[in-house]
Amino acid sequence: MLTQLRPVLAFLGGLVVFGCIPSFCQTIEFDDGTVGVAKFHDPVSSDGLPQVSPLAADVNAAAPVGTAFFQKLFLSLGSKLIPMTILGSDPSLGAGTTVIPVVIVPVRFVFPNPGNPVLDGTARVTEVQNSPIFQNAEYSVGGISLGVTQYGDAVQRAQFWNYPGFSQNDYHVLLASPVVAPTVTAVVPSTGCGASRTASCGTAMLSSRGALTGRLDSSFFASVVHAE
Repeated sequence: MLTQLRPVLAFLGGLVVFGCIPSFCQTIEFDDGTVGVAKFHDPVSSDGLPQVSPLAADVNAAAPVGTAFFQKLFLSLGSKLIPMTILGSDPSLGAGTTVIPVVIVPVRFVFPNPGNPVLDGTARVTEVQNSPIFQNAEYSVGGISLGVTQYGDAVQRAQFWNYPGFSQNDYHVLLASPVVAPTVTAVVPSTGCGASRTASCGTAMLSSRGALTGRLDSSFFASVVHAE
């Protein structure tokens, strides 16, 4: 299987470890009758006190050690309750802003084609930082204002608008100002991939518009991502 690459090669990295200590888990019954469980990553700090994401209006503020999330059962597939884990504090417990720490890792791929063409995500980092992923814009759906916020926050607010708390002006799940890690260079092998392990792990080509694009074997691409 091949993974198609565009020149924008910047990854948003983050790790959330899911766990629950009974004394810090809270069962919540929503207005629609479904039940959710609020849980927090790294719930106990060194001083033995609960540790959750603070209310923070400034997305550039220092990120919390533990990122809040909660679980809720959603009615789906006609009659099935499907559990979902959602980043952010539980909106039914009140408005608040959760800030998610972000690391951008630019990746530079050197392809085995003649001349060794290169796709380098480093040149696109500024565009990613200045995109609606991190910068605020005004969003609305069906004439209803979702507020001035980041794209991901606006999408989540739209998806869960009818559930208690999500439509509050002061409830947000935002990405912090990203930390840009050093560029990772990956040299694409000319062999060693595919079922026979003799195929090239990737190739570069010009699109119909004359832009350089790349195709990578998915297992090779995964190995690059997992290594970092």
